[in-house]
Amino acid sequence: MADPKDYTFNSIGDGEEELLASIKKDTLKYNCFECRYFQSDWKCLAYPNGIPMDILTGRAAHNKVLKGQNGEYVFTPKEKAI
Repeated sequence: MADPKDYTFNSIGDGEEELLASIKKDTLKYNCFECRYFQSDWKCLAYPNGIPMDILTGRAAHNKVLKGQNGEYVFTPKEKAI
C-alpha cells in the first residue's frame, strides 16, 4: 500500500484560503470534493480525522487503498443527477 504524508488538514480557519487556492477542482483527477465519501470539515470515510494534505492537493492519488486509512474506501465519483 502507498503511504501518503501523515500531515492532515482537519480544521477550518488558518490556512483555509491557501488550501482552497491550491486545490484546482478542474485539474485534479481524484478530487476529494467530487468523491461520494467526502464529508464536511476536510474529512471522509477513509480519513475521519482529516484527509492527508497530499491527497487533498492531488500530490497523492487515492484510487487504491492507502496505508493508514480506514476501510477500503477509495475515490469514487459522486453520482451525477440526470
